[in-house]
Amino acid sequence: MRVIRAGIHFYISGIIILTLGIALTIQSMLGTSPFDSLLVGLNRTFGLTVGSWEVVVGLTMVLCNALAERKRPEYFALLTSLITGVGIDTWLFLLGDWVLPEEWIG
Repeated sequence: MRVIRAGIHFYISGIIILTLGIALTIQSMLGTSPFDSLLVGLNRTFGLTVGSWEVVVGLTMVLCNALAERKRPEYFALLTSLITGVGIDTWLFLLGDWVLPEEWIG
């Protein structure tokens, strides 16, 4: 049981670091990964936050995969999508106006 708890802490810590990187690439305005650019495009088109779109798209993909395989959804994938979406929105809120790139060198 102790090994599982340590693994979960590393897992969540990794997701938090991952979402910080995603938020920083969005803030940099230099371009994001293909999946994150989908989320940013949906944000700019329809208005929900990037993290909200992460949850919506992630849940949709997990549920469609479960339907295609005729199995139960992967609950850790659903949890990962939720934590990632909340993490992205949290970092974007915390970074807010603190990180504003004005020049390419900056």
